Amino acid sequence: SMNTPETISVSPESFVGKDTILSQGVNISHGCRIGQACTIGQGAILKNCRIGDNVTIGPYSYLVDFTVASDTILAPFSKNF
Repeated sequence: SMNTPETISVSPESFVGKDTILSQGVNISHGCRIGQACTIGQGAILKNCRIGDNVTIGPYSYLVDFTVASDTILAPFSKNF
């Protein structure tokens, strides 16, 4: 499910699992793999990430070359560097 799909960018080599919600302004690129039943918060940027199932990524997070285990909640503005 995508909220305001015209504001969302998912690169062709990336994969998003079923029942995952992509919020406004999300950018997914560089071969990300996102599991099922995830919520990606508004304005989040993910590059080359591996995201498990049932993960919530807070709004305006910026994650690069990062793996998130299933059933994890990341706070808004999370960064892995």
